[in-house]
Amino acid sequence: QLRTELTTAIGRMEKIHEGSLKGDAALNLPGSPSPAIHAIYFNQPLLLDAKIRRYWHAAKALLEMPVANLTANNPHLKYLQEATLGDLLPALDAVTNQYQKEYEQKVVAVERIGNLVLAGILLILLCMACWMFWPVVRRLEEEIRLVQSLSQELRVLNDALEERVVERTKVAEERATALCQ
Repeated sequence: QLRTELTTAIGRMEKIHEGSLKGDAALNLPGSPSPAIHAIYFNQPLLLDAKIRRYWHAAKALLEMPVANLTANNPHLKYLQEATLGDLLPALDAVTNQYQKEYEQKVVAVERIGNLVLAGILLILLCMACWMFWPVVRRLEEEIRLVQSLSQELRVLNDALEERVVERTKVAEERATALCQ
């Protein structure tokens, strides 16, 4: 049972590792890692690819050993313990952190593109609104000018009427005064 679980875990680890480097559609891994991730896998000081492969080989060798040889002093078991507690986990952390950093950079880039698209859409909508409502605005401006002009004419006519009323009233008062005398 334990051997089966370890075999399955090592198989998954190999598949994920190979998928990270070469791509795997089933795991949704694109492959072609960035230069920074490639350096973590293949360059000093981390050499993650070599460490992972040594880890697999030690685990597979441990699986092939008879139960009698599975002691605390087994060299494969010791290597697995040392690698797990030693430099394998920091190297895996380094590659995970780099993937996270690159993902966050991609998210920021996608957000910027989204904001640009939104700004473009808003600009297009604004242009369409101006184009569609421009005739209405011009017509309203014409109507306002007409109302202002008519209002001015009405004031002039009203003033003239008031002057005539004052004149006629004066004439009527003069005639009334003349008749009374």
